Amino acid sequence: MDAPIVVNRAGTIVMGSGYATLRVSDKNIDTLMRAMDEDGIMICGLLFDAGAQSTTLLEVGAPDASADHSDDPICLSDLFFRVGGRSDEKTYVHTCVVINSDDVIGDNFWVWRADHTYGVGWDVNVTVNGLLVNGDDVTFYGLLVEHFHEYQTVWQGERGRTYFYQSEIPYDPPSQDDYMSHDGTVNGYASYKVADYVSEHDAYGLGIYSCPHNPTIKVDNAIEVPDWSGVRIEHAIVVWLDSDPCIQSVVNGEGTMINDWQMTINLCSGGKVY
Repeated sequence: MDAPIVVNRAGTIVMGSGYATLRVSDKNIDTLMRAMDEDGIMICGLLFDAGAQSTTLLEVGAPDASADHSDDPICLSDLFFRVGGRSDEKTYVHTCVVINSDDVIGDNFWVWRADHTYGVGWDVNVTVNGLLVNGDDVTFYGLLVEHFHEYQTVWQGERGRTYFYQSEIPYDPPSQDDYMSHDGTVNGYASYKVADYVSEHDAYGLGIYSCPHNPTIKVDNAIEVPDWSGVRIEHAIVVWLDSDPCIQSVVNGEGTMINDWQMTINLCSGGKVY
């Protein structure tokens, strides 16, 4: 695609047969698909494939989106996003998915920066984030986001909800100096990041894993959330699959060790872990 597909009519259904693949051409520095801020749009059954230089792969709503879709939500189902892994060509995308609209439902997403096969390397398939949610009242069922250079998932909208989250931090940071957040003061990037100013958020059933090639890499927090009573994380687990222990805490510096390979929390609410 040299330019994005623009979905601008309410009630439009875009469905890929057999997981049709949309691929960014070398000319496209924008995105593959842009859904406007309209009621009842449905997008499903597609694979979005990164190219040399796009900003995003899917955008829902413009940055100033404000329409109320609570009676007829925008629905995104069975969507897959790939950065690298297809050929030896270099790829770049800043953020695979950006959701600006309110009242969006996401169901079964795999947002993947490739960690094996072709075109894989810290400076080869280059990214920043996997998913950025700016809209309010956005809900995800089954969200998988893996291997991006900074935060895997960033949530900036109010009243977001996630039911089941699976994520693996990147395998390939070459050094700790290359993998520092908070202006170089915190080791690594949390996988699941809720912005400090968000006052209401719920996430249930989160699994975050590590397997760095460099055994000296550390990530201080798997999850970072603000200390507000309306922000709740329930049943989260951290597992290091191989190498030395990498992730140091489940959420905000806290988490209970249950064996040599796992840490867990039952509930984080109001800044306290239970």
